Amino acid sequence: MLVNLDWETPVENAMRKVTHGTQRHGETNGTSKLNDHDVVNIRRLSSQGKKPSAILEILGLNVCKRSIISVINRETWKHLR
Repeated sequence: MLVNLDWETPVENAMRKVTHGTQRHGETNGTSKLNDHDVVNIRRLSSQGKKPSAILEILGLNVCKRSIISVINRETWKHLR
């Protein structure tokens, strides 16, 4: 008999991953096109007044402008300061 398994909804399972610290985010997310270094540079350039389209051009990243905006606004990559 397995005692370490629970029946959970997908939402409950997602919440448990956050609680237990096993939620993948940032570079550990297998679908991420950015890394920690990129995110730091994006935020640095934004703080210097660069527009998202200029940041894409400067860093040569293969992501959409909306991704850059989300990083700048801390909608994504919240775990990085």
